[in-house]
Amino acid sequence: MQSILSHARTTDIVSEPFTHVVIRDALDQDYYRRLAAEFPAAEIILNGRTPVSNSNFRYPANSILDDARISPLWREFTRYHVSQEFFNEVRAIFESRIRELHSRLESSVAKPLSEWQSSVRFREPIRDIALECQFTYGAPVDVRSRCIGPHVDREVALYAGLFYMRDDHDDSEGGDLELYRFNADAPAFDAGSRCVPDERVTRCRTIRYASNTLVFILHSPHALHGVTPRSPTTFPRRHVNLVGELAVPVFDLSGMTLPGASC
Repeated sequence: MQSILSHARTTDIVSEPFTHVVIRDALDQDYYRRLAAEFPAAEIILNGRTPVSNSNFRYPANSILDDARISPLWREFTRYHVSQEFFNEVRAIFESRIRELHSRLESSVAKPLSEWQSSVRFREPIRDIALECQFTYGAPVDVRSRCIGPHVDREVALYAGLFYMRDDHDDSEGGDLELYRFNADAPAFDAGSRCVPDERVTRCRTIRYASNTLVFILHSPHALHGVTPRSPTTFPRRHVNLVGELAVPVFDLSGMTLPGASC
């Protein structure tokens, strides 16, 4: 078993437009190819749901760990990435950046980051942070479209890891991750929304949807990201989504809102 952070170092952290790491060839090739070959069938991830063009469907760790249809290799991978050992890896790499971004967070949790205990999201009560490692299936596309534009994740989310597993035969265009910053005159969300209209942001970096590529993001009100439009294709957009969520808010958007409809 190999961690998706095994090749990540603190020196890989990029601060602009917000704190993130990009690791290409995140896993050793032999191990990655075994995982790719055993990526579960669409029917398992959809779990009875009807696919809608360019929509995302997720299959969480809570289900993966008990599903005999998922290969032992994937269940082992999932088990590790929702473990205390994995959170310790996250902390070792990002601890100082977490404190810089969220100086009051340890007070909110009522213990130092070094003492936080993890649990598996949806499977057990949250200790200090609930971890997720879930399959994400971006349905095939009928008409060129974008699944989501500039946005930030939920306020209780501390981090997100996006581990891309593009099919070797997928020749479609798009599905890349874009990172944005607010325009100087428009650092705000619409009321009741975590999305931001395109005209309020500037694209700063595009990370190609490519096999064996990890993007790891620390969340904040400025961690704006979205996905580029995908061309029509019969191939799904495949990735593993890693999440760390708290029982208390990590950040607050209430002071950054404008009147208006949510997106």
